[in-house]
Amino acid sequence: MASLYKEYTPRLERFLLRVTRDPEIIQELVNDVMLTVWQQAGTFRRESAVSTWILGITYRKALDAVRKGKRYHSLLSQWVNIAPKSEWLDGTGEERDLMSLLEKLSPEQRAVAELAFGFGYSYPEIEEILDIPINTVKTRIFYARKIMQTAYTKSWG
Repeated sequence: MASLYKEYTPRLERFLLRVTRDPEIIQELVNDVMLTVWQQAGTFRRESAVSTWILGITYRKALDAVRKGKRYHSLLSQWVNIAPKSEWLDGTGEERDLMSLLEKLSPEQRAVAELAFGFGYSYPEIEEILDIPINTVKTRIFYARKIMQTAYTKSWG
């Protein structure tokens, strides 16, 4: 469990920072996720990658926190007409520009974009993580891209 925690904590922290925008509560959420992983390890069916399963738990924990009215904010993503990246930008002006565009998306669109372009998950993996139909994944990405491209053109085009 210690090696799993060490391996996944940085990835979960990056994802949750964009979910919560509150660095003070990220560690609490990561610990909650990892406790759930430990408690539910026997329910893992090996039908997907371990990372997909863990990120699904993380996403659901974040949604639960939002529903309970905690200090969590909407889910974020990074991309507009740029190639997918495996790592996030490091606080550059480009990242700030992207973040301002992301504000135009719904939380659901940002979650799908985050997983697809920020973490490189495939549509079937996103379907499983978010527990939504694959056509919903495709639709959310389509509209998110369209909204961001329009906003990008108005602001910087």
